[in-house]
Amino acid sequence: MAETNLQRPLGVGGILDAGLSIYRRHFVTALASVGILVVPLALLGPVLGDVGSAIAEGLLAFIPTAVAAHIVAAVAAGERPTVGSVWARVTPQVVPLILTAAMIAVPLVVLFLGVLLVAPPLLLLLVGPLIVVLIWLTQVAPVVAIENRYYLSAARRSKQLVSGSWWRVFGILFVIGLINVVASWAVVAPFAGAALDGTGPAAVAAQAVAALLITPATSLMAALLYFDLRLRKEGTDIGQAIDELGALPPPRT
Repeated sequence: MAETNLQRPLGVGGILDAGLSIYRRHFVTALASVGILVVPLALLGPVLGDVGSAIAEGLLAFIPTAVAAHIVAAVAAGERPTVGSVWARVTPQVVPLILTAAMIAVPLVVLFLGVLLVAPPLLLLLVGPLIVVLIWLTQVAPVVAIENRYYLSAARRSKQLVSGSWWRVFGILFVIGLINVVASWAVVAPFAGAALDGTGPAAVAAQAVAALLITPATSLMAALLYFDLRLRKEGTDIGQAIDELGALPPPRT
């Protein structure tokens, strides 16, 4: 495939194709940069338990897409991203990403538990509004990464980018999620017998390998959606977004 063109709007096929192209061209960097996070999470799953894993994954959920956004930015700028250069940018943003995730998750969990305790039937009425809000907030991670906006500012900016394109964003993210599920199952399938209990060494290892191979690709696709939304809404090409970042740190020797 020719060098990925990120200065024009991308359809769903273009986003998927560009994400896979960047993944193939920068396989080691993408794998290692995202794997640093997702592999330990997968391996620690049995130790943390279901609740602990859910909390850890929720708090760290924005980081893979933030990492991917910096990889996309480097590629579009003509740079060759490395694990060191990418994480030099991500590291100062890790705490804001975690706190922003907590800021979003805690009120939603409190609301859910409150309704569950007081009036369980009302939970059905919350499903639609909850999905709407979550799609509005899907661009928080790349907003933090590329625009250095944090907390409520990042949430407002995400909603601004998604507004007017809600159904398109929902559809693209649904496709990306479906790819994640199918591809992960393809990796885990040979260990399906062991995966039935989900805690055996073979099952845990298979889940870690699936996360290592699939999460970088789907995170790149999700990051590309941010740049596409920004271009469509503001006519701002990725080059301008990258200019705002400044030069990437040189790779460590």
